[in-house]
Amino acid sequence: MKKFGGLLSALALVGCGSMSQSLMPSPAQVSKFHITAQPATAALSHFDVVDEAKVPVYTGAPPPAESHEIEERHAPLAVPQSRVAPLPLHASSALQAHGFNGVSQPYRSGVLRPDMAIASGPAGILQSVNTQVAFYDRSGQMKKGWPKEAAQVFGLPKSHFMVDPRAAYDTWDNRYWLAFLDRDTKHTYFVAVSQTGDPNGKWNVYGFDVAAGSRQLPDFTMFGFDRTTVSLSSRVDTERSGSNFVLNNGIWVLPKQALESGQKTTAKGFLYVSIDGTPLDTIQPAIVQKGFSGELPGQMFLSTYGFDFRCTTGKPHPCTEMFAFLIQSGPSGLTLQSTAIATPPYTYTPAASTKACNYCLEAVGPMITNSPIFWNGNLYFAYGLGVNALKTLDPAVRWGELTPSFSGGALSGGTLAQSGTIKLPGALGAFFPSWTTDATGNFYVLFDASGRTLNPSIYVAARRPSDPVNTMSAERRLIRGRAAPQSDYSSGSYRYTAYGDFSAASFDPQTGVWVASQYGKTVAKYGTLVANVRL
Repeated sequence: MKKFGGLLSALALVGCGSMSQSLMPSPAQVSKFHITAQPATAALSHFDVVDEAKVPVYTGAPPPAESHEIEERHAPLAVPQSRVAPLPLHASSALQAHGFNGVSQPYRSGVLRPDMAIASGPAGILQSVNTQVAFYDRSGQMKKGWPKEAAQVFGLPKSHFMVDPRAAYDTWDNRYWLAFLDRDTKHTYFVAVSQTGDPNGKWNVYGFDVAAGSRQLPDFTMFGFDRTTVSLSSRVDTERSGSNFVLNNGIWVLPKQALESGQKTTAKGFLYVSIDGTPLDTIQPAIVQKGFSGELPGQMFLSTYGFDFRCTTGKPHPCTEMFAFLIQSGPSGLTLQSTAIATPPYTYTPAASTKACNYCLEAVGPMITNSPIFWNGNLYFAYGLGVNALKTLDPAVRWGELTPSFSGGALSGGTLAQSGTIKLPGALGAFFPSWTTDATGNFYVLFDASGRTLNPSIYVAARRPSDPVNTMSAERRLIRGRAAPQSDYSSGSYRYTAYGDFSAASFDPQTGVWVASQYGKTVAKYGTLVANVRL
């Protein structure tokens, strides 16, 4: 729930290949790091079977079921040639999209940021924001009995404050998954899996103490899976004094079959994964879907540097590495393997501007905010960062394709196959990226955008495997924001608006991908858009 900020307007899509060659360092440039972690067990603290057909509908008024007219594709605006220049769009790569209005709530204390989760499967589209879950058919009609309070979906009292939602559809076993943090129990990470391919039926619900009995505070739910295993991750905030925290982490693996069959189990993993003594804070587990051209020899996680590392400020120099981790199970228990990968330079993501204020809207970065997607031997990911535009540092999105290498089944290294930066013209910002691939390897990046000439809006960019390396070849705005949200903090002339933590994207087993994010609907209320996008 803690974040740092960024936003957008018209768009230029740029790959590292169009910048200086120094942005793609060779593996030899990576320094040697001392990586440590503490083995731990997250004990099962809650188990229940919940029949969603018996859970009452959300008592607030559901949003009207209406289709949304996706905006026409347009070319990016030009920027000075001395800066990062936009790439021309390929006419053959036009993005098709249709969508509908999702859950919409007022900005209010405790739900200032919606966060976003989406899972698309044959039965329909599951969308979640903080405190609420909705289920739609593929045309955008709300299913009977939905939306529901997130707490009640998990069989908890309605008063429980459930945040940081994640959702996924598992093509291996035809199941829907949900994950939330329960702020009322302070340290319980809830995971739920549908017993069948229908979210209207029964769900197995599990709660885990991911702070491993330490009474520390987990934050920022992260969720991944492969054929046999579910992977969980969260920040684990260590309280120093008062509201002063040290950002930390915990990464966990669980047997998927046990969760799907309703067996009680424990999560095993590692706490305090640290680089040269400083803990990382956001270590994202990968998603491996069925039919995505191969599997991994264990459960993989990716991380950039966290907020406690000086390089994220650019002082004395920017960050130039990211980290990959592999958990494997053996006769003596779990092992954690790691490697550092050279990257183009990056720093934190600054706040974005809106029509109402300068550099005031929350953005998130440089952490990887969603699950890396494994397809055809590579891991696809994105994160926010700051990019110099004119005389300012503005929010942008870095995307990449990482090729891990293995020796005898063990993680031995990795390289960036390609990487690019989505940068908007002038002092405009791009932020909150989410991403996925479709069944043919087309790669989609959803992101929010805002600036002094644009209310918070939603964009998507995409590339085909055959496109020139380091480039995105298509983009379009999905919806233009109608208003800038009201500030929830001000001091003198300074104003700050908490806007969100992450958007969401989901592989779709039928066509293209599904995406969801928020936009400025009114000064007092955010709107969300759920859309099917395809090349």
